[in-house]
Amino acid sequence: DGVSVAYRKMSVRVPAVSIYNGDFFGKQLRIGLELVALGVDSGYVKEDVPIDRFVDPLGDDPVPAVVATRLLEIYNKTFAPVRSLPQLGPAMIVGFTLPVEFNRSYVAAAASGPTTKTSAQLVGVSPRGLIAGLTIPFDSAVRINRQSGVDSETLSGVALLARSPADVPQIVAAVKAMGFGVDDQEQRLAENVGAAVTIITTALALLSLLIC
Repeated sequence: DGVSVAYRKMSVRVPAVSIYNGDFFGKQLRIGLELVALGVDSGYVKEDVPIDRFVDPLGDDPVPAVVATRLLEIYNKTFAPVRSLPQLGPAMIVGFTLPVEFNRSYVAAAASGPTTKTSAQLVGVSPRGLIAGLTIPFDSAVRINRQSGVDSETLSGVALLARSPADVPQIVAAVKAMGFGVDDQEQRLAENVGAAVTIITTALALLSLLIC
C-alpha cells in the first residue's frame, strides 16, 4: 500500500575491470579501474536518460551505462584538478565508450565462468546512478550474470516509488515487517521525509485549532 511503482535491481555478481588508453577529451589518459555494475529497470532513470538509449544491446554493441551525478562531481572537484584532466559536464560524456571485462579482477578471485569482453557507452548522468560504478540496463545485468555462470535470477533489491511523501513511513514499516532491509542512505532520506511530513501535518492541525 502506498507504492505507485517498483523498479527491479540486479547487481552484476562478478568483478569487472577496464583498461583505458587513449584520448580523453583532448588529453591522453592511461588508467586501469576495478568496476562495479548494477542493472536497473529503465524507468528508474527515465527522468535523466531517454528510455530508448537505456536498452540491452543483446550483441556486441556497447552496453549503455549511466554514471551518478555525485561521481561526476567528485571527478571534477578532486580527481581531475590534481591530474590536469579536463572538467566534464553531463552532456560532454554522452557517447564516451570504455572497454570492460566482466569476471576479471586485479585484486580478487573471479568466478569459475568465462570472462565477457565488451564495452560500456555512457548515455547519461543521473542522481539515481550507482555512485561507486556503472548503472546498466536490468537485462544487461541478467545476461552478463548468466554468461559468467552466476546467479541471474535473484534480485539484489527493489526501488519503491511512493505515491506521496506521507506514505513513506508506512512503506518502510511494511518492508521491514516482510523481513527485508532498507538501504541505509535511502532509509535516512525516507525517515527524514516522513518526519517532515508529520511535523508539517501536526503544525497545520494546531494552526487550524487555533483559528477555530
